[in-house]
Amino acid sequence: MFHELKYEALIPGWADGTLEVTHAFYDSKALKNAIEVCLLENERKLSCIAAHLDYKKISIEELSRRNPKVTLSFFKVRTVFDVKFVEENLKDGL
Repeated sequence: MFHELKYEALIPGWADGTLEVTHAFYDSKALKNAIEVCLLENERKLSCIAAHLDYKKISIEELSRRNPKVTLSFFKVRTVFDVKFVEENLKDGL
């Protein structure tokens, strides 16, 4: 199905435009080329690769409406409180 869409990547993204490039599906050759361009531009952020790909954005909000557990896949754990939040939600069956 992915190759039938004729995109180089399917990238999950938030309504505010933030992309989750580490959770995406990529055509391997296109990804390699995008990374090489970013490195040539001396750009070291992974988010750079999206600018060099023909991609389709997949709405994380839409995915989470179908399955609320999806949101936890994108939750950034930075503190002990974040860990507790995730543990509680997993216990509660979110």
